[in-house]
Amino acid sequence: MYGCCNIVPGIGLHSAPDGWQKKRGQKCYESIVSRLYSREMAIENELQREGLRRLDEAAAMRALSHPVRIALLEAFVLHDELTATQASEIIQESPTTCSFHLRQLAKYGFVEEADRGKGRRRPWRVVQKGFIIEPEGLDDEAGVAASALMQMYMRHAFGRFEAYRASEHAFPVEWRRASAVVQQILFVTPTELEEINQLVNEMLDRYRERLIDPQNRPDGSLPVEALYLSYPVDFDELPGEVGNKEGEMR
Repeated sequence: MYGCCNIVPGIGLHSAPDGWQKKRGQKCYESIVSRLYSREMAIENELQREGLRRLDEAAAMRALSHPVRIALLEAFVLHDELTATQASEIIQESPTTCSFHLRQLAKYGFVEEADRGKGRRRPWRVVQKGFIIEPEGLDDEAGVAASALMQMYMRHAFGRFEAYRASEHAFPVEWRRASAVVQQILFVTPTELEEINQLVNEMLDRYRERLIDPQNRPDGSLPVEALYLSYPVDFDELPGEVGNKEGEMR
């Protein structure tokens, strides 16, 4: 729950528009490159405004793929600054362990020093509130690292959900009523699935400012984890013959 963790294929352009190869001339090519660069810059500016980082470096993903480092970043969702000692009390690790992993996170640009204090009394803060990964834009090494990182994040998230289920009786009744678990099979086209994803993202985006600026959080609010997944499945015997017995999608 490090603020926001998204895998969003196609949020940015990674190749020229369809049909550009049919056009000729250096001026045409330069015009296309210029438009692509402008759109990429617009996307980068939007990510910065929302406090997100485009994560595409294998080394940075591998550095983040550690349960203590994920826990540290999540601690900053509720705290603007933390020392290693304060973080250790939150995530139940030793101050020495937290200090080491904070330095590793700083090495790859996830956290930074808050310019005062020494040693374990030095406060740290996050550089971004979350990250976004675009699988289509990754090379093979980064793709493998992204897959490992997402597997760890999913295990972490589902583990937190199980912890909630085990202790939900401790929450007020209004929170238990408001919480939800939804699972449904949809028959949709790729275009329709993209539209659904966009609608969900737009709805969640309404509340992102509260993550970035605590002053925007209303009284009575709590951190709520919204875990949204959408993907095609292959049911061998699903009505409508979605797949055959060999697992081939039709």
